[in-house]
Amino acid sequence: MIYLDNCATTKVNEKVVKAVNETFVDNYGNPSSLHHFGMDAFQLVANARAQVANLIGAPTSSIIFTNGGTFSNNIALFGVVYANKERGRRIITTAIEHSSVLAPLKRLEEKGFEVIYVKPDPISKEIKAEDVLSYVNEDTILVSLMHVNNETGEILPVEKVCEEIKKHHPSILIHSDCVQSYGKIPIELYKLKVDLLTASAHKIGSLKGTGMLYVKEGVKLQPLFYGGPQEKGYTPGTENVPGIVGFGMASEICMKTMKERLHHVTHLKSFLLDNIKELPDIHINSKENYLPYVVSISLLGHDSHDMVDYLGNRGIYVSAGSACNKDQRSHVLKACGYSPDIINSVLRISFSYENTEEDVITLCKTLKEYIQGKEDRQCLLKTRKN
Repeated sequence: MIYLDNCATTKVNEKVVKAVNETFVDNYGNPSSLHHFGMDAFQLVANARAQVANLIGAPTSSIIFTNGGTFSNNIALFGVVYANKERGRRIITTAIEHSSVLAPLKRLEEKGFEVIYVKPDPISKEIKAEDVLSYVNEDTILVSLMHVNNETGEILPVEKVCEEIKKHHPSILIHSDCVQSYGKIPIELYKLKVDLLTASAHKIGSLKGTGMLYVKEGVKLQPLFYGGPQEKGYTPGTENVPGIVGFGMASEICMKTMKERLHHVTHLKSFLLDNIKELPDIHINSKENYLPYVVSISLLGHDSHDMVDYLGNRGIYVSAGSACNKDQRSHVLKACGYSPDIINSVLRISFSYENTEEDVITLCKTLKEYIQGKEDRQCLLKTRKN
């Protein structure tokens, strides 16, 4: 098997498996229990909170554990807007955000908020800081800008936008979906001056169903769920100790190995681009300076879903875009202004540190076989018609 869909989810790291298994078998107490068994579980959660916070340079007290990246984005967006609606009615985001940001904002539009969807520049196909900033006014309550796009790997100008907004409009709150960048490239909050930040455990070698939300001290956030006091009341209910422990362990591993992993996948991206150019009618949607963990390509004239099926039947797993929109064509490439031919023939290849040059060689070879086989079938059909 060759797994090249790591933007969708990742293999769980062996060290994470070991740590998680210990919480199932040996440390399965409820963190809210007052006896020592519960206090041991409480300490495990506290340790994981510190591990997650350390990866972005955040105070431990600012980290809230959630049920995943989608939950984190919903809590951030609805929570901030509802708690600060007296400040204004305008929300600024981009047209290439993940659906877990776009869907909540569509709901807020229905409730009377004005949402601006900034589109990529028609020439560069990228989000420009000046375009985002051009919509900022005194009625703006929130700006939500993803750090790295999950389909193309574009690194958005979050740092520049934050710097300008905090300089001229310090009351405006800024949220960044960092699901695809957390643990892969450095995130330093003293540079990335966001008020809220979201991440997900299963994108970095841990369990599905666990996420985190960073909330800067002093930011007002209205709870969306009600029950117990866990996680400051924002995600009430008994904590998912196995998931939280796994998230902490995976974060610590990323901190120790980030530079090495980034070097490895940067080489793989370059190796892929060198080899993929041999294929006819290839269009590269991901630029050289994008996150190397993900490469978006289009094989013009070939349907994305057909290629995904063909590769999957041969044990090679890629995607046609976001896993959360598997039956839809890419809204990201559409917003960038790409033609239907490029959009309908897109493949997203996303690496992990475990992938190899041999994986890339096999992928390119199999795509070449797919193209040749399709051409042979078309020639056969044409011959039969004649």
